[in-house]
Amino acid sequence: MARDSINRKHTEREAELMLLKAQLNPHFLFNTLNNLYGLSVLKSDKLPELMLKLSDLLRYSLYDTKDAFVPLVKEITYLENYIALEKIRLENQANITFHLDGVISAEKIAPMLCIIFVENAFKHLGNSDKIKSRVLVSLKLRADKLIFSCENSTDELALDTQKLVQDEKNSGIGLKNVEKRLLLLYPDKHSLVISKNEGLFIVTLTLDFN
Repeated sequence: MARDSINRKHTEREAELMLLKAQLNPHFLFNTLNNLYGLSVLKSDKLPELMLKLSDLLRYSLYDTKDAFVPLVKEITYLENYIALEKIRLENQANITFHLDGVISAEKIAPMLCIIFVENAFKHLGNSDKIKSRVLVSLKLRADKLIFSCENSTDELALDTQKLVQDEKNSGIGLKNVEKRLLLLYPDKHSLVISKNEGLFIVTLTLDFN
């Protein structure tokens, strides 16, 4: 009986993780297709390069993320490609920076954890005539620990932190999805802090690989 109970809990856990990942991939796809549609209407010459980037991103999200964990280097490359796509799309409209500090190890990570925060940074990116919008994504690799941070500028009249987080949770995906996956895959081995400070929306996620 005890073994049956353990097996049942394991099956339920795997089923929930599969559902969460199934929610995640369309979320990214719909956002990106909307961006591409806007560029096609404008007949932008950036469209061909964006299509190539999108192809690489979809290949990873559809085929390389079937396992519960993937090589850290692949996840970092995915983030770099996504940010490169946004740089092409936004061009001179925002300062976009990706900073990697540390040596990429052979560690594995749950796929597509950080991308939701990066997507949200661009989704809620503030526009101001006085200050250029900016997105800063940082990854620090320290021994058996990963420290991810993402910050974006917000409008002065932007939603407050609680309202913004609640909106994401009510969508059924996004932040709610990430929080569930973190609890399932990194119980007692993660820290997630979300805050708003002086016109910046900041997310810091720390993962312990031990």
